[in-house]
Amino acid sequence: MYNFKSTIRFSETNTYKKLTPYSLVNYMQDASTFHSMKVGLGVDTLKEREKVWVVNSWQIEIRKPEKLEAFSDIEIGTWPYDKKGPMAYRNFYIADENEEKIVCANSIWALLDTKTMRPIRIQDEDVAAYGTDEKLDMIYADRKITYGTELQACEPIEVQRFHLDTNNHVNNAKYFLMAEQLVPEEDYPVYLRAEYRKSAVLGDTIYPFVEKNDDRYVIVLGDKEANPYAIIEWRIK
Repeated sequence: MYNFKSTIRFSETNTYKKLTPYSLVNYMQDASTFHSMKVGLGVDTLKEREKVWVVNSWQIEIRKPEKLEAFSDIEIGTWPYDKKGPMAYRNFYIADENEEKIVCANSIWALLDTKTMRPIRIQDEDVAAYGTDEKLDMIYADRKITYGTELQACEPIEVQRFHLDTNNHVNNAKYFLMAEQLVPEEDYPVYLRAEYRKSAVLGDTIYPFVEKNDDRYVIVLGDKEANPYAIIEWRIK
């Protein structure tokens, strides 16, 4: 397990002083990167081995949203708990100053060959240094996010350089940033999921489509025909 402490910065919050989903995902993404660096499997090492981890899906339970406010002291923790073929499974939590878990999350990652950007089987050298821990106590959802046909088209988004990561793809958290602009700010989530289908790159145009049913939004970030790059599920109850 790896963990680090932080304070929610004012710059990471919305107009209600609540941690944005984009910033929340960045905390967890950073935790996994810090963990990799600590065990000697950081970005530069993987680059030398011509490998890269990419996130395939997120499932995030925000159990105490009222505690994700600016200037709150938090701890972020993460650990892997399983692997199958090219896929690895990793849990995350965010705890408050009393060590109560206020956010719990599951994620699925794929290991790719950077020459082909195709999935490859995970070897012991890729994961042994992390160790494994028990799965977090939460209800695990299917990776696939379903939605209907009542999708409302929104303004297209041109992929810019600030959207990209070191793989020159739109970073997984940036899709949450896009989704935030399509949901009323007062509809703060208590549950989030993301499913990633294909990588958007510089020069692509992302067409957002939104479906709203009761307490659930689905945001499809896709091409002009609504073929998804990423799908975000956003529940407010």
